[in-house]
Amino acid sequence: GLDELKKISPRFERDVCGYLAVETSVDRKASYGGTARKRVEEQLARLQKELRK
Repeated sequence: GLDELKKISPRFERDVCGYLAVETSVDRKASYGGTARKRVEEQLARLQKELRK
């Protein structure tokens, strides 16, 4: 938590926890093939289209 981060640096503030949340980290990888939910949905749609052929 924040207390642990402040042991590393007192400059850490509460807002850093939002950036380090798993969901945020996953969604920030939004490049092609990335882990962002939008990209995964696109990949699934592409795969479903291929499987229908």
